[in-house]
Amino acid sequence: MPNKPMLVFCLRRMRCPIVELMATAAARGSSCSGKGNGNGSPIHLLPSIPPLAARILRVSQFPDQGYGELWIRVSGGKEALRAFSEALASAKGIYHQVIHENKFNKVIRIVIGHDVESVCPAAKSGGCPLNPVIPGAMVKSVLLLPQGVLYELFVARSNVLQTLRSEMGCEILDARSVDEMDYMLTEKQELALIYAYLRGYYNFPRKVSLKELAKRLGISVSTLAEFLRRAEAKVVEAYVRHELPHYMAAIALHGPQCIEAIERMISGNKRETEPEVQVVKPRQVALEPA
Repeated sequence: MPNKPMLVFCLRRMRCPIVELMATAAARGSSCSGKGNGNGSPIHLLPSIPPLAARILRVSQFPDQGYGELWIRVSGGKEALRAFSEALASAKGIYHQVIHENKFNKVIRIVIGHDVESVCPAAKSGGCPLNPVIPGAMVKSVLLLPQGVLYELFVARSNVLQTLRSEMGCEILDARSVDEMDYMLTEKQELALIYAYLRGYYNFPRKVSLKELAKRLGISVSTLAEFLRRAEAKVVEAYVRHELPHYMAAIALHGPQCIEAIERMISGNKRETEPEVQVVKPRQVALEPA
């Protein structure tokens, strides 16, 4: 593997009170019947789509005040989300506050006391393994899953992968060029998207056609269509990665295998059981480039 910057996804199975609560909530959610798919099975609980996942927004330690603070955005199946809220409410030594919620996800502030070692073994030292400092790597995002912690890292050199495996006990799920995950819009893509939005192209029903927009801009329909398609793809990519952690986890863990699950959820034709999906070996996970 060449010594060049990479984007790496790795899974770490570790003891963490929030991960343990998520595992409990996922199990409870799995035992509840879902609605909307016509066969009584929970629609978010297929093996290739985690029933619950949380993106860490911020980790802060306040040793002088004796507690640590964790802000997360959690998403998943309705029953699993409800079970997670109940598990948080009943957990000893953990305080939580729902900052914002809608039908898709919740933003939650969690406070864990440093004197409660039974809750978090790293709490007394004021550390938090969810926010690791790794030489030669920078944490881009951290997802909490029922089965462990999923790290998304910028890695400077390939030898850091061995550190992740041996010292942190991580399973490398995917390693690829940083450029493949660039979802920033170019200037023309950004301008085309905003212009189409302001002109009512995304209204329902539309106030203006693509042909009319292209004529106003003095460019061909095909050129404008390409600007918009590329911009839309990147916006959707960013939305899924930042707002829907459980789908990002599904893509990172299982790649395109989660597509069939989503198809069945939309069509209502999900089978009673789905064959167990194995974690894809390193460098085989296909995260769609932006």
